[in-house]
Amino acid sequence: MLADERPVIWGVMGRPTLSEEQFTNMRKRIRGAAFELFKEGGFDAVSIREVAKRVGVSPSRIYFYYTNRHRLIEAIWYEPVAQVVREMVEISRKSKDPEKRIDRILQRYQAFALAQPEIFREALLFVRPRQEDSPRRENLEGLPLFTVLRDAIGDGQKAGLFRRGDAGIMAQTLWMGVHGALALPINIDGWDYADQEVLNRSMVKTLIAGLA
Repeated sequence: MLADERPVIWGVMGRPTLSEEQFTNMRKRIRGAAFELFKEGGFDAVSIREVAKRVGVSPSRIYFYYTNRHRLIEAIWYEPVAQVVREMVEISRKSKDPEKRIDRILQRYQAFALAQPEIFREALLFVRPRQEDSPRRENLEGLPLFTVLRDAIGDGQKAGLFRRGDAGIMAQTLWMGVHGALALPINIDGWDYADQEVLNRSMVKTLIAGLA
């Protein structure tokens, strides 16, 4: 879950307690309205006030279901990102050759970033405001993109295709390298870089060559 999805106990001014089904259905309505606004004008068009108008409730009511705008935005990008992760896991399951497996996983990551740039920026280039507390750090074992890369590297090491070393560190290096090639032209956009797809392909080849 991206945010606490337990039913809200109102208990104020005589309002009834929501059942879990009512709570879930209202969250879906709110998320649907937010997604429609996103499709019409991007993330900048998604505001608590505009979502409330679409749903037909007061802005304050939205906060019973999503604690702030950031949580609401997360609800928009969560499913597209989750779908890409599922596809990467499926690629990992079907690809027996470790090198081809890594290549296909990283290419899928790149394709997602290019096909859905706004989702990529909001979900994976998010810069936490200084006033917000840092989140608790989670174990990478819970991150499928990391585990499929690490396992592929481990399989390649066992087969004698890749050099020896910490497969976890090597997996993180692969992800950071590909992510950096995608992020740099976005974050520092005043330079005449080569074609993005050419750079992406070159980065993947370079990273995989470094595993040998």
